[in-house]
Amino acid sequence: MISFTGFLSGMNSRLQSPTSFVQLESLVHLSSFGIGYVPWSSSSMTPKAITCILNEIILNKKTRILELGMGITTFYITRLMKDHPKVSLLSIDNDETWIQTCREQLYSKDLSSVRHKTIHAPLKNFPSDHGMVYGYYDLDSFRDEVSKFSPDLLIIDGPPAWNPDISDARVPAFYFFLPLLSSESTVIIDDYTRSGESKLLELFLTSSTWSVAFQDALANISIIRNSIVNYNSF
Repeated sequence: MISFTGFLSGMNSRLQSPTSFVQLESLVHLSSFGIGYVPWSSSSMTPKAITCILNEIILNKKTRILELGMGITTFYITRLMKDHPKVSLLSIDNDETWIQTCREQLYSKDLSSVRHKTIHAPLKNFPSDHGMVYGYYDLDSFRDEVSKFSPDLLIIDGPPAWNPDISDARVPAFYFFLPLLSSESTVIIDDYTRSGESKLLELFLTSSTWSVAFQDALANISIIRNSIVNYNSF
């Protein structure tokens, strides 16, 4: 059972009525996984966002999930994989120490799987529209692996983009991943209301084939799809 005390202390900036009820309701659903305490913080995805991701995997039969930025979501997806043997997960993160911490936690919770691979991708500087540089993953560290993986669900929750100097850090995801996504692909953008993530969302929506399928300020995510055919909603 997840610690409600630990959750509340980590999510105090997000848990305000009516948000608190929505998040706690989602947390109750997640507790059914029984994976014990996970290191939740104010920068983690919301419980509502995680339930939306798990719903997307189950209802729309996503089997090749690529996540940019490891975290709470990693634990719940790997737990879901135990019940869904066709699902694979590829996790990319820039912080090697954090990757190792997550690996240790996954092992201790019996959530390690040969269908889950992690990649350490150091940050490189790229020019932004404002003449600044921001850190994005070194594409050479995973270009071939991602191409072979051919994700049908892309979760964008990295690299770090929390302060103004690096607010555009996630924008390059559009240029690299768009050619790798098929007509059946779904993209989930965390923190979609921030300036950089808003630019990323707008770039996807400039294409006539991409549209918003679900957007929730309480969940703090936007779900966009490359097609509206044969999709279940939630």
